[in-house]
This record gives sequence, C-alpha cells and structure tokens, in this order.
Amino acid sequence: MADKQKGVNMEQPNNLYPGRPNYEGPTEGIFGLVHHDVLFEASEDIMERVDFIREHKPKDEVKTRLHCLVYLPPERLPINLVEAQKAYDEAEKAYDEAGKAYVEARKAYDEARKAYVEARKAYDEARKAYVEAQKAYDEAGKAYNEAGKAYNEARKAYIKVRKASYEAVEDLIKELVPDCPWDGKKLDFTKADPK
Repeated sequence: MADKQKGVNMEQPNNLYPGRPNYEGPTEGIFGLVHHDVLFEASEDIMERVDFIREHKPKDEVKTRLHCLVYLPPERLPINLVEAQKAYDEAEKAYDEAGKAYVEARKAYDEARKAYVEARKAYDEARKAYVEAQKAYDEAGKAYNEAGKAYNEARKAYIKVRKASYEAVEDLIKELVPDCPWDGKKLDFTKADPK
C-alpha cells in the first residue's frame, strides 16, 4: 500500500518537493518558499536548507515549511525570470572570481611592501616586485570594480524581473502546492495542516 502525502505518491519519484520523502529532483535552481516570507529564490543546494529547517526551525513550523518547499521547473517559470537569474548568477560568479583575484593581488602587494621595508639592502629588487604588485593590484581593482558594476546592473535587472514575475510564480506555487497556507506575504502557520 502506498503512503500518500498531498501531491506525492510515495511509490513514484518525487521531483518537485525537496522537503518531502523520496525527493529525487534538482538540488540547485529556483525554489518556492525556501524561507517563510519569501515567495521564491535561487538555491545552490536546497538540501542544505531542508536540513537547516529540520534542525533549527521551531518544531511546530517544520512540517509546514518542508511540505510547502517546492522546486520550480525553469520551463514553468516566466522566461525573462529564468534569463535574468542566469545573468545574475554569471555576474555573481565573475564578481566572486574578480574578488579572489583582488584579494590575491592585495596579498602580493602587502608581501612586496613588507619586503621593501625590511630589505633596504635589496631595495632595487624589492622595489621591482612592489611596482609589479601595485600594477597587478590596480588592474585587479579595476576589474573588481567593473565586475561590481555588472553585478549591480544584473541584480537591478533581476529584481525588476522578479517583481514582474511575482504573480505568475505565486500562481504556479498555488497550483503545485494547493494546500499551502501562503497568505500573499508569508506562510500562515495558524492555517497549516499538511498531511
């Protein structure tokens, strides 16, 4: 006999609801109700959030939170939201990489500066390293600033598309989780009764 939770046949693979048993769906992507007061957001590893909910959220909220957590298939989302999310993710990755290069350049700059101060006898050689590190630091700083601008623009575009997509995503979540106690702004735990 198959146990049934609303929307999930326990004998069938569960590809939409990461907080419910037998989840075999994606762990990265856009998910609905990852947090009780946010309709949808991207996650790099939704199972980390599932574990966090189980371990750290109030016991009377856990069942509802896990029941309402839903993977939102890209093909069901507004295309401009999916494209904006992708651009945002790419800009964030470039920004992070530029930040790492910036930090490494700063380390090289600091080390060269220390060598310059401590090794007065080797002044000419330390000065060369210092000047090269300064150039690399300045170039990395410029790249970091440009990546930051691109990141901010992608974020603005994402936020605009996210706002425009809100109603469509809310309707999709209502379709996929019809018994979800979402009141338009947050989960209403007083009306929650997931089976």
